[in-house]
Amino acid sequence: MKSIIKLTTTLVLTNFLLKSQTTSYGLVNKLNETITSATDTANLAPIVKAAPNTYVVSTNNKVSSTQNDIKTTCLNGNIAVQWSQQHNAGVNKAFSTANARDNAGNIIVVGSTNTGGINGQDITVIKYAPSGGIPIWVKYYNGPGNSYDVASSLVVDAANNIYVTGASVGGFFQQIDYVTIKFNSNGTQLWASF
Repeated sequence: MKSIIKLTTTLVLTNFLLKSQTTSYGLVNKLNETITSATDTANLAPIVKAAPNTYVVSTNNKVSSTQNDIKTTCLNGNIAVQWSQQHNAGVNKAFSTANARDNAGNIIVVGSTNTGGINGQDITVIKYAPSGGIPIWVKYYNGPGNSYDVASSLVVDAANNIYVTGASVGGFFQQIDYVTIKFNSNGTQLWASF
């Protein structure tokens, strides 16, 4: 029963995310041409319409042969860059998987970062201010297995709480499990459910 609830939660969150964001095939191509180079790859998440004629997309920016950063870029209706931020608090690998906008216009980006040490990849949640893209906060989730944790989707509710769903390795046999984590608008983790 618990597995059915987890799968249902993941599907509902993913469905809600896909229905609540705007994606345009032509815009995706133009954005990719504008902000990515041969070493960048756009994530699979929909483009976030941050404001009228303003769009945000997250990419995975290859900095070197051993380091990738999460790169978040805001563009206007003419596809001119308004701001761009890169994040990697770890030793080498960081990548984005999804993004959304809260009711205050802040941009939320999720993915995974190798934070070093024994923790491996940790779920990463970054909240950016809509103007200038200044990071408001960055949070990491390290699952019980101290291993591979990666976000796959997120939704933001009317109170700007953030629900992140992904995969987490944990338990005695180091099995992969679904995890859903709730953060309040200040970035405080309220709960995590497997």
